[in-house]
Amino acid sequence: AWPAENMRRLAEIGVLGMAVPQEYGGSGLSILDTVLVLEEIGKVCYVTAMAALGELGVQTRIIATYAPESIKQRILPRVAAGEAILAICMTEPDAGTDVPNYRTNCEVKSDRVVLKGVKTLISRADIAEMFVVFTRVNAVAGAAGIGCVLVPGGAQGLTAKASFHTMGGEYLSEVVFDDIDLPLENLVIRDDGMKRLLSAFNTQRCLNPAICLGLAEGALEEAVRYMRDRWAFGHPIGDFQGLRWKVADMYIQIEAARGLLYRAAVSGDRFFFFNVSCTSLARKL
Repeated sequence: AWPAENMRRLAEIGVLGMAVPQEYGGSGLSILDTVLVLEEIGKVCYVTAMAALGELGVQTRIIATYAPESIKQRILPRVAAGEAILAICMTEPDAGTDVPNYRTNCEVKSDRVVLKGVKTLISRADIAEMFVVFTRVNAVAGAAGIGCVLVPGGAQGLTAKASFHTMGGEYLSEVVFDDIDLPLENLVIRDDGMKRLLSAFNTQRCLNPAICLGLAEGALEEAVRYMRDRWAFGHPIGDFQGLRWKVADMYIQIEAARGLLYRAAVSGDRFFFFNVSCTSLARKL
């Protein structure tokens, strides 16, 4: 089930606004800050961590970076307050990470755009206030034709059916866009869409592993707790060397993953490159 109460509490303490710039009611924190928070949430509740990821991840960052001011002012404060849920629509029945072969198409007609296509395995489609949809623009073939359009939930021509139940408790949907008519300003990425998409996903590739790291930490803590409480042959099973070795190996792998992830998170923040470049230049001078 959707963790509504947990999300409300996360909004109250500012977590859901971490990817929202300060001028729109968020805190605009770094990728590393977001990784640390998702790691801690993932340690105790995978479902809540995945729910929070939707507001801390790529869809919010795309709107904050590329959307026109009118849309930013309308949606971002509601995201930070926990009042608006965003959905990202990428995967299609015949193309997942094969983005250049997407079939969904957005046709530009004067000051309007018309979106038609099908997306699948979409999270939170039943509650999303806005869909961030990656699509082809004007049927231009290959990577050069990829763009992004924002579709409000409840738009005429939009239907979503929860067709896939995951082990994590989510219901993923097939979403159909049947000639949805939208203002031109909703086409937020048109030129260099593939490049901008990959840039946005540099952050997302840090946030998903943060949840995995938290899950691993939680599993290790539970294993150690069990080894202290469970007795055999007159001793806690944690006294046996074979199990201690196993726990030590788990700890090593977790620490290795943490070091790699934190480094990626720091280098993935766009402000990092600017600061490093300036520092390097200053040293040379």
